Amino acid sequence: DEQRSEVIYTQRTLRQEAKKAAGQANLALADFIAPKSSGILDYIGGFVVTSGHGVDEKVALFENKYGYNEMLIEKNISFYSNCEHHFVPIVGKTHIAYISSGKVIGLSKLNRIVQYFAKRPQVQERLTIQIAKHLQNVLACDDVAVFIDAKHLCVSSRGVKDDATSTITSYYGGKFQEENTKREFLGSIHS
Repeated sequence: DEQRSEVIYTQRTLRQEAKKAAGQANLALADFIAPKSSGILDYIGGFVVTSGHGVDEKVALFENKYGYNEMLIEKNISFYSNCEHHFVPIVGKTHIAYISSGKVIGLSKLNRIVQYFAKRPQVQERLTIQIAKHLQNVLACDDVAVFIDAKHLCVSSRGVKDDATSTITSYYGGKFQEENTKREFLGSIHS
């Protein structure tokens, strides 16, 4: 009985140590994928929990001196992310539009915002919303549209292995919810 108790105790201790080591390895991986400076808050049950806010650098805004009040579109912004469920790549293009409420953003900052939110494990729906909400906050306007078209390697390299599909998500805020404005945006990004 004493020997059996010792074996059970040893097995339990080994399991606990293995779980602890696995957790530390996963935290190291999480820190590599999404360093603490990028908004990682915690690691719970195998998932990285992030704040989803706070781009690493200040976003340059400029006065809209020329009174440009039409939509501005930045299209074909490439991004690379990883599926948070399978840790395989998501590769796609983001198209962003906004209508100035008095300020304009440096064009390269649109690319940097996309890259910032894409650099952590993601799901495309959340990525779309994070980009849109961040832009609305920075630009202090609701008139923002985000359209993402991406290939998910979790679909093309595993399971059904369909490499012809892509996933589309979109967000339309403010004036972009009006059919004419939405149609103009979609027509521009598909031309």
